[in-house]
Amino acid sequence: MAYEFKRYNPIYISLKNEKNLNQLILAIKAKLKNKFLISEDILITRERHRQNLINCVQHLEKFKMKKSAQDFDKAAEDLRLATRHLGMIVGKVDVEELLGSIFNDFCIGK
Repeated sequence: MAYEFKRYNPIYISLKNEKNLNQLILAIKAKLKNKFLISEDILITRERHRQNLINCVQHLEKFKMKKSAQDFDKAAEDLRLATRHLGMIVGKVDVEELLGSIFNDFCIGK
């Protein structure tokens, strides 16, 4: 059974003992290195997408500042908001948004 895992080049980690975490991060970076190439020729045609990307970047910048100040609770909230803005672009629907849309767009209880 151990042979089956060795062919995948496993990285054995321990969060409790903080073992091999850097090795795992480096492996993930190497795997994703060429997946996201930056190009200046990207054209965003929808204003809604542009605004969500701007908001996402703003929350990521706030996340970096709060993380470096070790204000982890607030940093986590900025990270959540950044992912929410990305979710709006790719079509992930938030439960709060769905309920808000239902109550705003439909006459329920009137």
